[in-house]
Amino acid sequence: RGTPKPDTAALGAKLLELRMAHNYAQADIASACEIDQSTYSIYERGKSMPNALILFRIANFYGLKTDDLLRICYPLDPDIFYDAGGDSYELQDMNDFLLYRKQAHENLSDNALRLLYYYSGLSPAGQRLLIDFASFMKSRRN
Repeated sequence: RGTPKPDTAALGAKLLELRMAHNYAQADIASACEIDQSTYSIYERGKSMPNALILFRIANFYGLKTDDLLRICYPLDPDIFYDAGGDSYELQDMNDFLLYRKQAHENLSDNALRLLYYYSGLSPAGQRLLIDFASFMKSRRN
């Protein structure tokens, strides 16, 4: 059956739409993603697919999940969370998270929303540290 080819044209159109909606130059996004402007231009024109790291950086730049961009390129299952993060996650922890995500989607407390607000302002490295810290604290509680 094989892996489907990504729809790079659809991704490129979305990247252009996002950039125009936020009034950014290609150089702004390229700099934030630590790539050349010409490389970003290739992605935006739909000529090539960014690798996983660059796709993550682009999504993070716009405050999106990588899933949001991947679903444009591939027919993905909406019930699966592909932004699994680093290798500190255990399978049970990820399963618990998926269940929590389904149950809590619209029922977030003020503290949870505050935490999400602060999380969204962190760099990818800071986000990873916060997730690792929360996982550590949860494991100590049990």
